[in-house]
Amino acid sequence: MMRSVLALLALLLVGQAHAQTLDWENPAVVGINKEAPRAEMASFDSVKAAGGVTREAPGAYAKLLNGNWKFHWVGKPDDRPKNFFQPDFDDKSWGTIAVPSCWELKGFGIPIYTNITYPFVKNPPYIAHNYNPVGSYRTEFTVPETWDGREVYLRFGGVYSAFYLWVNGKKVGFSKDSKDPAEFDVTKYLKPGKNLLAVEVYRWCDGSYLEDQDMFRYSGIFRDVWLHSTPKVQIRDFFCKPELDAKYEDATLKTRVWVRNLSAERSGSRKLEMSLYDSGGKRIGLTEALLDSFPRGQERSAEVRLKVENPAKWTAETPNLYTVVLALKDENGAVQEATATRVGFRKIEWRSGVFTINGRPVKIKGVNRHEHDPDSGRTVPLARMIQDIRLMKRFNINTVRCAHYPNDPRWYDLCDRYGLYVIDEANIESHGMGYGKESLGHDVAWQKAHLDRTERMLQTHKNHPSIVMWSLGNEAGPGVNFAATSKLVHALDPSRPVHYERDNSVTDVDSVMYPTVDYIVAEGKRKSDKPFFVCEYAHAMGNAVGNLAEYVAAFESSPRNMGGCIWDWVDQGLTKRAPGGETYYAYGGDFDDKPNDGNFCCNGLVPPDRTPTPKLYEAKKCYQNIAITAEDLAAGRIQVTNKFSFTNLKEYVPHFVVTQDGKSISGGDLAPLNCAPGETVSVTLPLKKPSLKPGAEYFVTVSFRLSARTDWAEEDHEIAWEQLRLPWQAPPAPFVSLAPLDPSGQWVINLQKYGPGRIAFTRNGANFEFVFNRDTGILERLTQNKKLVLSGRGLTLNVYRALTDNDSWLRRDFFESGLSNLTPTVESFSYKSSADSGTMTVTVKSKWLGFKGNGLALSALYTLLRDGTVLVDWKLDPIGNLPSLPRLGARFSAPANYANMTWLGRGPSESYPDRKSAMDIGLWSKSVKDQYVPYVRPQENGNKEDCRWSALLDKDNTGLLIVAEDEPLAMSASNFLPEDLDNARHRQGEEKKYNKLVPRNEVNFCVDWLQMGLGGASCGPGPLGKYLCKLDNTAQLRFSLRPFTPKLGDLASVARRRLPLTATPLVTRGEDGKLVLSHKQPDAVVRYSLNGAPEQTYTGPIFSPGATTITVRATLVGLPASEPVTLSFPEIVPVARLSRTGWRVSADSVEPGEGEVGNAFDGDPETFWHTEWSQREPAPPHTLTVNLGSEQALTGIEYLPRQGQANGRIARYRVEVSRDGRSWTVAASGSFPSTTKAQRVLFATPTRAQFVRVVALSEVGGHNWSAIAELNVLTTPAP
Repeated sequence: MMRSVLALLALLLVGQAHAQTLDWENPAVVGINKEAPRAEMASFDSVKAAGGVTREAPGAYAKLLNGNWKFHWVGKPDDRPKNFFQPDFDDKSWGTIAVPSCWELKGFGIPIYTNITYPFVKNPPYIAHNYNPVGSYRTEFTVPETWDGREVYLRFGGVYSAFYLWVNGKKVGFSKDSKDPAEFDVTKYLKPGKNLLAVEVYRWCDGSYLEDQDMFRYSGIFRDVWLHSTPKVQIRDFFCKPELDAKYEDATLKTRVWVRNLSAERSGSRKLEMSLYDSGGKRIGLTEALLDSFPRGQERSAEVRLKVENPAKWTAETPNLYTVVLALKDENGAVQEATATRVGFRKIEWRSGVFTINGRPVKIKGVNRHEHDPDSGRTVPLARMIQDIRLMKRFNINTVRCAHYPNDPRWYDLCDRYGLYVIDEANIESHGMGYGKESLGHDVAWQKAHLDRTERMLQTHKNHPSIVMWSLGNEAGPGVNFAATSKLVHALDPSRPVHYERDNSVTDVDSVMYPTVDYIVAEGKRKSDKPFFVCEYAHAMGNAVGNLAEYVAAFESSPRNMGGCIWDWVDQGLTKRAPGGETYYAYGGDFDDKPNDGNFCCNGLVPPDRTPTPKLYEAKKCYQNIAITAEDLAAGRIQVTNKFSFTNLKEYVPHFVVTQDGKSISGGDLAPLNCAPGETVSVTLPLKKPSLKPGAEYFVTVSFRLSARTDWAEEDHEIAWEQLRLPWQAPPAPFVSLAPLDPSGQWVINLQKYGPGRIAFTRNGANFEFVFNRDTGILERLTQNKKLVLSGRGLTLNVYRALTDNDSWLRRDFFESGLSNLTPTVESFSYKSSADSGTMTVTVKSKWLGFKGNGLALSALYTLLRDGTVLVDWKLDPIGNLPSLPRLGARFSAPANYANMTWLGRGPSESYPDRKSAMDIGLWSKSVKDQYVPYVRPQENGNKEDCRWSALLDKDNTGLLIVAEDEPLAMSASNFLPEDLDNARHRQGEEKKYNKLVPRNEVNFCVDWLQMGLGGASCGPGPLGKYLCKLDNTAQLRFSLRPFTPKLGDLASVARRRLPLTATPLVTRGEDGKLVLSHKQPDAVVRYSLNGAPEQTYTGPIFSPGATTITVRATLVGLPASEPVTLSFPEIVPVARLSRTGWRVSADSVEPGEGEVGNAFDGDPETFWHTEWSQREPAPPHTLTVNLGSEQALTGIEYLPRQGQANGRIARYRVEVSRDGRSWTVAASGSFPSTTKAQRVLFATPTRAQFVRVVALSEVGGHNWSAIAELNVLTTPAP
């Protein structure tokens, strides 16, 4: 008996607990009394009215309820006004809030930015009740009298994150899923006159576990609220399916229509009529179908079909739209209801691994786009959407991925109209749950929610021709729930492919995020029936989008590679006012939001206000659909390739312009080119070779422009261009003339004027002065034309830039290297004058060391000319084990009055080694102030690549000319120092920081031998190896600082003149012990003396592995010889890399495609051998074995770690050798650091062997993987 009572009690308790389960904490409840999803549509009472439908003018049966609503906010559910929905509730004390809006941006709570971490305590499906803000809304509305006898619906476009709805005090329903429409039939709740609408909104609910997208988290009714009406017997939904024939010419328009009877009686028979209108409003087709009478409360469907002869096709290049009007007529032929939509005729296929539209391969040149406005957050005004889409079209973007949720319905209309391919994505991301067993993708209790969100996306947007792919969500792990949603989508719409990056087994395309360039190339070579798509790449955080040109080339390397979408479109910064009154763009942490991910939300191609950026121009250049290459420029011939899929180049106006040192000297329009998609034509430019100016460079730029105005750009808008260097060899530039200056004048040396340790150089009657600090070796002060042009910290060695967001991979290594605060120690300081040239030379040898003893040896030769010019000749060698450097060069400060910069180099905006395609060589001028590029978090900016020269000029056009003497250099000017930028705002993981950037009263000028590339390591690979700034051998930096006044002539002509000096040779000694002497001028004669021996002429490499002292100089006909330079090298054990010819290599494990063993021997540091990881992860040890083909004398190996990221880098290792491949001997063992630098392992004693085996015992991160970018075997070189 007791046992029965206890069992009954347990059942009662379970039932009570279930009864108390809250709707907003129950994944089985996706809504209450919500209408089934349907396509966006409006109801009309005539065909004519329906045919003119727009979303802004939806007709007489729709009413927008946006406006100021009464509003009340609390921090937790228990504090909400529980009976606020009653008509007699007193809301006089309440304020108002704009609908739509995000309530945090109206002063209620705070926006929270987090990427993966949930902004609430993770305990699915529950939400902590002590902090879950609730907003209560009230408004009144009236229903037009013309709606009497019809059904009336309320449709909410988007509400964060769950809400209850009451009308006139009666509960109507409940909804989750913030990004899909929620619609309710409110007919029975209405009354004549004013009606009360009350909405209770919860910031978080169980659905929030599926909305963990990388974005600011908001709350409230953030999209439009509509009231609309239909007849009792209504068109509930329809699906237009335009199908093309096998030739992609003629079409059949199939439309499935669902008709519902909500009247009180059986419907009469109905006629369903479909009309098709072209873009001019002409009806080009009419068809109909009959529906028999059916009972009340039921729904019937019918399909209508219409043959269409060769309709104009819809593509992103040719967004031709037609209008479909559906009319439901009664037995007498009277229209009971009409509705309409735009359709586009196109066919999507993905056969044999190639993605095609209308039978033509299409490359996705895309971006991901969050809905964002800096002032209104997720509530995006129509004007902002139009701004976005026009910018995308102007900058050659053809695809947008709705990341990571369905967008405002107006966005899809715009994509249809303007022409953008759309990847529509379900509102599903549970990233914070991980991808393992906790992933909600595995939990069938959440399957209903997954299915509901996916179906609502598809059913709502299915009629948009712009949508070319459905995505099941983002970063929510694999699992049965995605198998279910994939099955659902394929059943509902087999005409579009399915995408989901986290589980390619259930999709029609293979997809990854943030791969290396080589991974994409390897995927293109892999045989598969699925196209390969990169849903996110080129993480555009801050100063970013490095090596985009290489990514696009990888996409174009194979028909299988369908392209990718840059992450992402816009920085998600919010307008905020600082204590000083100025506004700035705020990000995670600026609202005291915790947890937060800092500025990781600011990774757009454009800032919040959509001002075009240099990285957007790079996207435009790399995404352009016309390739222009040189064929025979001496004869004026170029090749033009049409990379459009559907557009003949005759639609555009070709143009060319020839420049001389950046100035246009000729050009004009060309005849239109008849070049079909995919074809290449040869074009002869009408080039007329001018009288060549000595020392000048000549380029031709060929461009293509719009021939007429479009919806998105004006006539003459440039869509593609290429700059090509012309093979016109101008005579050498003249020398700087020193004739007016007295060569016999004496140099005046002053040791007292500037205090201890300073030495000043000038000449009698001269208007210049050079001041050096003998204790540091630094040129501290330079006066030219009696004006100070260089002061402050002087001309100093510079290896640092304000680290970009993408420099995150380098930050730790750099600061741990001790190089952040280099201090010079002078080893020698000397000077002497030359009677032959009238110059003074100052020679400084110094070491610039960090606090760990690493650094650089600087051999500096300063040649002071009698016109006030100083030629700077630096040779830099590494001391110790240096990491990759942010930059390597010189910097100095000039007075602030030199406020303008003119340069001959890449412009007009910033460029970097791996992001300069869009910046052409030209003659550019900007103020120093305008050199600044305002990234949301300040960082390195404003660099100009390939500068021939730059000038800092004052208001009188007088100033300092900086000339690259041997080869183009990187140059930049700024009113900020790197530390100013570093300290302005907090980085991801730091506490909130805002320090207003105040321009310094000086110009900080940098001259760089090399800046490191940008890469994309904020989320993805770092810079490609060829764009790293590595100092493995001697680097030579040679430039001059020259005075300039307009009296000297045209600035460009003055800069072009050569200095009447011979440069010193560059001396390097390789690991093979061979000295190499080189000179920038091929006609120079290099002389040397080795270890005190008589001087001789250099003819080739000199084998000298022992302790060596060498003195070198160079001579040029007609010029004084260079100053002799003496260098010393320590004794080394020389090594050489064995030739890889004939090697046979193998490994115990490989990752197919990406990690083939041959990648470790291909000479490309970006590729790598990698053990298997995609299907299984075999545990170490792992082996890579080399059969040299014959027995060799071996001294060691050289291992290059994986470059893009640390995954697979070897920690503990063993090197084994064998003569027969069976009996092995350990030659070396140890541990490698986690670094990108090559690691050399020398054997204790040289050995002879035919086989070498590297055994990877562990990985730096403790994973099972192993990887090697390059492996070389070392031997003793021949003399």
